[in-house]
Amino acid sequence: MIYRWIEDGTAKEKNIKEITFNKHYDVIVAGVGTAGSYAVLAAAMHGVSVLGIDRFPGVGGMGTFGYVNGYYYGASGGLHIQIDREALMLKEEMFVSDVEAKQYLLEKKATSYGAEFLFEAIVTGVFMEDKTIKGVSVLSDGEILNFSCKVLIDATAEAEICVMAGCKTDCGRESDGKTRPYTSVKVWLTEDGNIARTNHDSGYVNQYDPMELSKAILTAHASQLLEEFHNKQGKVIFLAPFIGIREGRRIIAENTITM
Repeated sequence: MIYRWIEDGTAKEKNIKEITFNKHYDVIVAGVGTAGSYAVLAAAMHGVSVLGIDRFPGVGGMGTFGYVNGYYYGASGGLHIQIDREALMLKEEMFVSDVEAKQYLLEKKATSYGAEFLFEAIVTGVFMEDKTIKGVSVLSDGEILNFSCKVLIDATAEAEICVMAGCKTDCGRESDGKTRPYTSVKVWLTEDGNIARTNHDSGYVNQYDPMELSKAILTAHASQLLEEFHNKQGKVIFLAPFIGIREGRRIIAENTITM
């Protein structure tokens, strides 16, 4: 078996003669954000054993931590329709926002069907046989755990698992490699007492550079606070901790559909 991981931005590998797995799952979903959370739910609803792994302390990604509550330009269809309907009803009972209700519902429904989650955890490598992923290593609570699987779904924002496995990727537009602007969300209380959200295009950023990404987050949030101060239209409650990186690595697949 081959073990592959990323070190200093480069994929590396070594042969593993013997490996002990902590547990086996039919499906492992790496990243339980906007896409991965529904992948976990769908798999669990079909009766297979499934584990969802994410570096954040909950599910939903931009749809919860990022406070962006709309999908696909309003197109209908998919599991999210029912979840969103139930979240709107639940928020009144729980006195929370619709996105917080959605996060609660996604986790509750998935676990009720038998799904398991591992939050605040990072996939550190993949175990492979004949170009097929057979399992992953995960850093969780200061400990490395190994899980085997039949199927692994890469729902990370940056195709991290695919890169570990050796898939080719590209990023950005052909002319200069630039990606689309990122967004930041401000949640505020209006003068009439209602909770509102504004989602700003906040500029361009190289999300692979930690210093540049940190600076972009601070700059975006600072500009929103200044805007609120000058407009004085309400009171800022909080700034969403998860900014919206709209575009990242693309997997170079057997077939690629473009606009």
